[in-house]
Amino acid sequence: MLEVYHLRKEDKALHYERVSSSEEVKGINLDLLLRCILMVNHVDAIKTFQQALQK
Repeated sequence: MLEVYHLRKEDKALHYERVSSSEEVKGINLDLLLRCILMVNHVDAIKTFQQALQK
């Protein structure tokens, strides 16, 4: 499981809030990213991720 958090500021307090997608890197499919991270062959992982980004 891959979880993404965003640092929020409310008044003077900071806290992390879990978000469903990256707010900093728009368009990143977190399920695809996790699948690629878990691939044994890093070359296949890079190719898979690059191909998905080009679609």
